[in-house]
Amino acid sequence: MGHPYYNKAAQRKSSNVLWIIALMLLAIILGLPWILPAQTAEKQPYNTLKQICTFNLEYEWHHSTINIQKPEETSSATQSDETSTQTASDLSGGTKWFPLAVGNRWVYEHTKKGGMMNRDGKTITTKAIEVVDKIEVRRITLYQVKSTENGREQSSYYYTENDNLMITHDIKRPTRRALLVMPSSPKINDSWHESDKQSPSSTVRSFENVQTSNGPFTAMLIETRYMTSEDRNYQTYYAENVGIVMQYFGSEARGTDTWLLKDFSLN
Repeated sequence: MGHPYYNKAAQRKSSNVLWIIALMLLAIILGLPWILPAQTAEKQPYNTLKQICTFNLEYEWHHSTINIQKPEETSSATQSDETSTQTASDLSGGTKWFPLAVGNRWVYEHTKKGGMMNRDGKTITTKAIEVVDKIEVRRITLYQVKSTENGREQSSYYYTENDNLMITHDIKRPTRRALLVMPSSPKINDSWHESDKQSPSSTVRSFENVQTSNGPFTAMLIETRYMTSEDRNYQTYYAENVGIVMQYFGSEARGTDTWLLKDFSLN
């Protein structure tokens, strides 16, 4: 009869082999986007795998803004008396910075650069944001905002509460997990947490000039910081009575994403 530890050693060895095989298979699967031809790698599900490997998944449009170098399109922080040519006299509070009316539409050029896995790479796509519906739920007027990029659609619901701009994903009980997007009268150095102190915090940093294909805008910069990951910090630029004119997201390690306003129409 053999030593009692021999069988345990054999089982441990067998278990180690299985782990090695599993890790090798995982490495092959995650490496597929870089092995396959470029055209194939951009298709699903390979593109999603590539985004996961580079931490390049896009987070919620409004709950997501960065304390790294600003993109080239933004000038140094300065106060300006310039105003947008668009007017919307019925807007108030937070909706001055993100107009809510069915039919409002914004189109952005999305530029993705760099990252550890793709340092010299650069891709440009188009993202569209549109207010598609207005719904009354529990005496709350919800505006459905749909974003579309690369054939992928996502929807969020916005409403106002005491002139504060709120967002929710629970259409049946809107206020249950609603998050604050914009206070009613935002000022420089105003800061808020989205739900509690462990959640991302947003701060109004400055007013800056942002150049787009629609001309220059005087935009309010809101920086949102995620305590658990620097890669999830965003800078979002809002122009009064226009909406988001630019958003910047990323880091040197994971690459950067810039959404720059290309076209818009407001009702």
